Amino acid sequence: MNIEDKIYREHIEIAKISHRFFAFLIDNFLVTLAFYLIFWEEMSSLPDSYVAMVEFLKGKILYLVGLEFVYEVVFLSLYGATLGKMLFKIKVISLDMLDRPNLLYALIRTMCKILGKVFFYMPFFLVFFSPIAQALHDILGKTIVIKNA
Repeated sequence: MNIEDKIYREHIEIAKISHRFFAFLIDNFLVTLAFYLIFWEEMSSLPDSYVAMVEFLKGKILYLVGLEFVYEVVFLSLYGATLGKMLFKIKVISLDMLDRPNLLYALIRTMCKILGKVFFYMPFFLVFFSPIAQALHDILGKTIVIKNA
């Protein structure tokens, strides 16, 4: 049985791409806000120049990526959704179990999602061509994003 038949049989509704997009924006905002709160003291003591801010951010980029990684993996493996996804009543499920992804799938999906950003978000556009709206990180992580019942 292919995955489309499995989804149909289980009465699973694929999440709207617009909901995924806005959940993504909210999650990025929350991670960025947490980053600024963590490093606020250091940032506020920087000289008032664009160059100083860019140099600071270059030195802290791995912290930002790490923060996003931990946020995604923890929320996906524990709840099947990040805060942004919860707000839009959508969630990530593994194709194997039709339940929230286990830690391994959450790790793979998150690593691929973060790497997708490096490639100018191009892997994200697969959602428009996949019959079950999977981006590359969904395909590699063996997950789909669905409407939360």
